[in-house]
Amino acid sequence: MKKIAGFLIGVLIITGCSSEEIGQASDQSEPTVKTIMDHIQEKISEDYNLMIIDGVVSNATTEEPLYELVNLLSAEETEFFPFATHFNKEDLKAGYMLVPMDDTSHSELIIVVEISEPKAITSVSHAMEKILSDQEVMWSDYMEEQYEFVRMNKIAKQGNFVLYVTSAHATEILKIFQSRVG
Repeated sequence: MKKIAGFLIGVLIITGCSSEEIGQASDQSEPTVKTIMDHIQEKISEDYNLMIIDGVVSNATTEEPLYELVNLLSAEETEFFPFATHFNKEDLKAGYMLVPMDDTSHSELIIVVEISEPKAITSVSHAMEKILSDQEVMWSDYMEEQYEFVRMNKIAKQGNFVLYVTSAHATEILKIFQSRVG
Protein backbone atom coordinates (compact mmCIF):
# COMPACT_ATOMS: atom_id res chain seq x y z
CA MET A 1 0.00 0.00 0.00
CA LYS A 2 2.87 2.38 0.86
CA LYS A 3 4.42 1.64 -2.56
CA ILE A 4 1.20 2.66 -4.33
CA ALA A 5 0.90 5.87 -2.29
CA GLY A 6 4.57 6.66 -2.96
CA PHE A 7 4.09 6.03 -6.66
CA LEU A 8 1.06 8.34 -6.82
CA ILE A 9 2.89 11.11 -4.97
CA GLY A 10 5.81 10.69 -7.35
CA VAL A 11 3.53 10.94 -10.37
CA LEU A 12 1.96 14.13 -8.99
CA ILE A 13 5.38 15.65 -8.37
CA ILE A 14 6.64 14.68 -11.81
CA THR A 15 3.58 16.05 -13.61
CA GLY A 16 3.72 19.22 -11.55
CA CYS A 17 0.12 19.11 -10.36
CA SER A 18 -0.58 21.14 -7.27
CA SER A 19 -3.45 20.20 -4.97
CA GLU A 20 -5.24 23.34 -6.15
CA GLU A 21 -5.05 22.21 -9.78
CA ILE A 22 -6.29 18.76 -8.80
CA GLY A 23 -9.27 20.34 -7.00
CA GLN A 24 -10.06 22.48 -10.00
CA ALA A 25 -9.92 19.50 -12.33
CA SER A 26 -12.29 17.45 -10.20
CA ASP A 27 -14.62 20.45 -9.77
CA GLN A 28 -14.77 20.86 -13.56
CA SER A 29 -15.00 17.16 -14.38
CA GLU A 30 -17.98 16.35 -12.20
CA PRO A 31 -20.37 19.27 -11.95
CA THR A 32 -23.40 19.05 -9.69
CA VAL A 33 -26.59 21.04 -9.83
CA LYS A 34 -25.73 22.51 -6.44
CA THR A 35 -22.24 23.70 -7.45
CA ILE A 36 -23.63 25.22 -10.65
CA MET A 37 -26.33 27.02 -8.66
CA ASP A 38 -23.75 28.18 -6.08
CA HIS A 39 -21.77 29.87 -8.87
CA ILE A 40 -24.94 31.47 -10.23
CA GLN A 41 -25.83 32.77 -6.76
CA GLU A 42 -22.35 34.26 -6.45
CA LYS A 43 -22.87 36.06 -9.79
CA ILE A 44 -26.24 37.47 -8.70
CA SER A 45 -24.76 38.49 -5.37
CA GLU A 46 -21.93 40.38 -7.11
CA ASP A 47 -24.14 42.00 -9.77
CA TYR A 48 -26.73 43.28 -7.31
CA ASN A 49 -24.27 44.01 -4.46
CA LEU A 50 -25.98 41.44 -2.25
CA MET A 51 -24.63 38.82 0.12
CA ILE A 52 -25.16 35.11 0.55
CA ILE A 53 -26.25 34.11 4.06
CA ASP A 54 -26.73 30.41 4.74
CA GLY A 55 -27.09 29.76 1.02
CA VAL A 56 -29.74 32.47 0.53
CA VAL A 57 -29.05 35.66 -1.46
CA SER A 58 -29.84 38.48 0.97
CA ASN A 59 -29.79 42.25 1.23
CA ALA A 60 -26.29 43.28 2.33
CA THR A 61 -27.59 45.98 4.69
CA THR A 62 -30.66 44.42 6.30
CA GLU A 63 -29.74 40.75 5.72
CA GLU A 64 -33.33 40.27 4.51
CA PRO A 65 -33.60 37.22 2.22
CA LEU A 66 -34.24 38.29 -1.38
CA TYR A 67 -33.84 35.03 -3.32
CA GLU A 68 -34.57 31.57 -2.02
CA LEU A 69 -33.00 28.37 -3.26
CA VAL A 70 -35.61 25.63 -3.61
CA ASN A 71 -34.79 21.94 -4.02
CA LEU A 72 -37.14 20.71 -6.74
CA LEU A 73 -37.06 17.14 -5.46
CA SER A 74 -38.61 18.15 -2.15
CA ALA A 75 -40.64 21.23 -3.15
CA GLU A 76 -44.37 21.25 -3.39
CA GLU A 77 -46.39 23.72 -5.40
CA THR A 78 -47.37 26.71 -3.30
CA GLU A 79 -48.30 30.29 -3.92
CA PHE A 80 -44.59 31.16 -3.80
CA PHE A 81 -43.30 28.29 -5.91
CA PRO A 82 -45.92 27.74 -8.60
CA PHE A 83 -43.45 26.07 -10.97
CA ALA A 84 -42.15 23.38 -8.61
CA THR A 85 -44.61 20.73 -9.76
CA HIS A 86 -44.17 21.30 -13.47
CA PHE A 87 -41.52 18.59 -13.32
CA ASN A 88 -41.96 14.86 -13.03
CA LYS A 89 -39.62 14.21 -10.11
CA GLU A 90 -38.69 10.80 -11.50
CA ASP A 91 -37.10 12.59 -14.47
CA LEU A 92 -34.73 14.52 -12.20
CA LYS A 93 -31.56 13.28 -10.60
CA ALA A 94 -31.27 16.72 -8.94
CA GLY A 95 -32.75 20.16 -9.41
CA TYR A 96 -32.76 23.60 -7.83
CA MET A 97 -34.78 26.71 -8.48
CA LEU A 98 -33.67 30.19 -7.39
CA VAL A 99 -36.71 32.41 -6.95
CA PRO A 100 -37.18 35.97 -5.67
CA MET A 101 -38.88 36.24 -2.30
CA ASP A 102 -40.97 39.08 -3.76
CA ASP A 103 -42.34 37.33 -6.81
CA THR A 104 -44.88 40.08 -7.50
CA SER A 105 -42.28 42.58 -8.70
CA HIS A 106 -39.45 40.36 -9.98
CA SER A 107 -39.73 37.93 -12.89
CA GLU A 108 -36.29 36.47 -12.26
CA LEU A 109 -36.31 32.69 -12.15
CA ILE A 110 -33.33 30.37 -12.46
CA ILE A 111 -33.64 26.61 -12.62
CA VAL A 112 -30.87 24.06 -13.02
CA VAL A 113 -31.71 20.37 -13.26
CA GLU A 114 -29.84 17.17 -13.94
CA ILE A 115 -31.94 14.60 -15.73
CA SER A 116 -32.10 11.06 -14.39
CA GLU A 117 -31.76 9.39 -17.79
CA PRO A 118 -31.44 10.54 -21.43
CA LYS A 119 -35.09 9.89 -22.34
CA ALA A 120 -36.19 12.29 -19.56
CA ILE A 121 -34.94 15.26 -21.61
CA THR A 122 -38.24 15.45 -23.52
CA SER A 123 -40.33 15.71 -20.36
CA VAL A 124 -37.96 18.21 -18.75
CA SER A 125 -37.88 20.33 -21.93
CA HIS A 126 -41.68 20.41 -21.98
CA ALA A 127 -41.70 21.49 -18.32
CA MET A 128 -39.29 24.33 -19.10
CA GLU A 129 -41.38 25.48 -22.06
CA LYS A 130 -44.52 25.38 -19.85
CA ILE A 131 -42.79 27.53 -17.25
CA LEU A 132 -41.78 30.02 -19.94
CA SER A 133 -45.34 30.12 -21.23
CA ASP A 134 -46.65 30.68 -17.70
CA GLN A 135 -44.14 33.48 -17.15
CA GLU A 136 -45.13 35.13 -20.43
CA VAL A 137 -48.79 35.12 -19.41
CA MET A 138 -47.95 36.33 -15.91
CA TRP A 139 -45.75 39.26 -16.94
CA SER A 140 -46.98 40.33 -20.40
CA ASP A 141 -49.60 42.74 -19.04
CA TYR A 142 -48.04 43.55 -15.70
CA MET A 143 -44.58 45.13 -15.70
CA GLU A 144 -42.91 45.85 -19.03
CA GLU A 145 -39.36 45.83 -17.64
CA GLN A 146 -39.87 42.41 -16.04
CA TYR A 147 -41.58 41.08 -19.16
CA GLU A 148 -38.49 42.09 -21.15
CA PHE A 149 -36.44 39.68 -19.00
CA VAL A 150 -38.96 36.93 -19.77
CA ARG A 151 -38.61 37.65 -23.48
CA MET A 152 -34.81 37.36 -23.15
CA ASN A 153 -35.20 33.97 -21.42
CA LYS A 154 -32.56 31.32 -22.03
CA ILE A 155 -33.07 27.57 -21.95
CA ALA A 156 -29.93 25.52 -22.48
CA LYS A 157 -29.19 21.81 -22.51
CA GLN A 158 -25.70 20.48 -22.02
CA GLY A 159 -25.02 16.83 -21.25
CA ASN A 160 -27.46 15.74 -18.55
CA PHE A 161 -28.01 19.31 -17.34
CA VAL A 162 -30.70 21.80 -18.31
CA LEU A 163 -30.77 25.51 -17.45
CA TYR A 164 -33.77 27.81 -17.42
CA VAL A 165 -33.03 31.47 -16.78
CA THR A 166 -35.16 34.59 -16.76
CA SER A 167 -32.93 37.39 -15.52
CA ALA A 168 -31.40 40.72 -16.36
CA HIS A 169 -28.15 38.74 -16.37
CA ALA A 170 -29.37 35.78 -18.44
CA THR A 171 -26.40 35.83 -20.83
CA GLU A 172 -23.84 35.88 -18.01
CA ILE A 173 -25.69 33.11 -16.14
CA LEU A 174 -25.77 31.04 -19.32
CA LYS A 175 -21.98 31.45 -19.58
CA ILE A 176 -21.56 30.29 -15.97
CA PHE A 177 -23.71 27.24 -16.71
CA GLN A 178 -21.76 26.38 -19.84
CA SER A 179 -18.39 26.80 -18.12
CA ARG A 180 -19.41 24.65 -15.16
CA VAL A 181 -20.97 21.87 -17.23
CA GLY A 182 -18.59 22.23 -20.17
